[in-house]
Amino acid sequence: MLRYFYMKNTLIGFLLVIIAFGAPVAAGAQNKELPEPTDAFRMSGEVHAPSEGVRDLIAFGGVVDTRNSVGKDVIAVGGTVRISAPVLGDVRALGRTVIIDAPVSGNVAAWGSEISITENGSVGGSVVAGGEHVSIKGVVAGNAQLYANTLSLDGSFGSDVNATAPNIALGSSASIVGNFDYKSTSEAAVPDGVVGGKALYTGYATPRSANPFLAIVRLISLFGMLVVGLVLVTFIPKTMRAIGERTMRSPAKDAAWGAGVFLLTPIAVVILALTIIGMPLAFITLMGYGIALYIAHVIVGIVLGTYIIGAVKGRTYAGKAPLTLVMIIGVTVLWLIKSIPFIGALVALVSMVWGLGMIVRLKTNVLSIMEK
Repeated sequence: MLRYFYMKNTLIGFLLVIIAFGAPVAAGAQNKELPEPTDAFRMSGEVHAPSEGVRDLIAFGGVVDTRNSVGKDVIAVGGTVRISAPVLGDVRALGRTVIIDAPVSGNVAAWGSEISITENGSVGGSVVAGGEHVSIKGVVAGNAQLYANTLSLDGSFGSDVNATAPNIALGSSASIVGNFDYKSTSEAAVPDGVVGGKALYTGYATPRSANPFLAIVRLISLFGMLVVGLVLVTFIPKTMRAIGERTMRSPAKDAAWGAGVFLLTPIAVVILALTIIGMPLAFITLMGYGIALYIAHVIVGIVLGTYIIGAVKGRTYAGKAPLTLVMIIGVTVLWLIKSIPFIGALVALVSMVWGLGMIVRLKTNVLSIMEK
């Protein structure tokens, strides 16, 4: 069971930017006489909360460090996500390393490889966290739901703690007001006086190693995506670059188109099949739908590769970089992300919808040009 919560040690946070391709920078305040904090969207190699104040911060980058206070919520994806200034709402973070180093008034949901709530960090609500290593030394007022390979608890918890981890360590300075309900391969050493309620242990077996046959199948799937990507960037390179540039300017339109087609196409196929005479068209539509969903992942990989190169080398270089290299990097990274349990399934769904939207908008533009 625990294997569904194990996080890989590399690539996780910075590589999950797929869910935000090209999020635009937030608009300025509407009232010029009495400016109020607005929502901020940021995507770059290093991201900080605006010093002039912000209501909600949505950030994607190699390093996300708030530095300045946030009036409501923070949604952050990055290689390193650090909350280093007060957040008056909730925090939702995905990253290779996620650090809560300042007070958070609301709830915290964090997934990554290294998750840490330091002595300076505190959470006014509940915590849900999953990672390879999870460490909590600060104060958590509400419930804590924790999944890890190595779990270290040395903070103060105002309610129940539910944990799933094969390696659990409770420090002598830890304090759990409620129950400590944990699943592990062996009973943890619980110091006297640490748990105010009950310490409830449930054992489970160490997860078995992955099936090598499935690993081979997944590797074949990677090469399949690379072959399709190579065909696309070889025969329609300008179109692939244009799709990436357009989706970075207006990601919401692609998402809306993709969601609509993703949901309505299966319904249309069923209706056509029920008419009997429409069965051939239903079959053709279903085949085209499946092909489009597969290609959608590849197109999203190309866009992701463009972003990664842009974050490292700059946007100008990314626009001129060899498209084959961009495709290989992006598709491989996307394949790695999709291999991560739980998060991978969510990313796969988002990439299908987003990529499908890009394909549909491309087709509509081509058809409008042909009509003219």
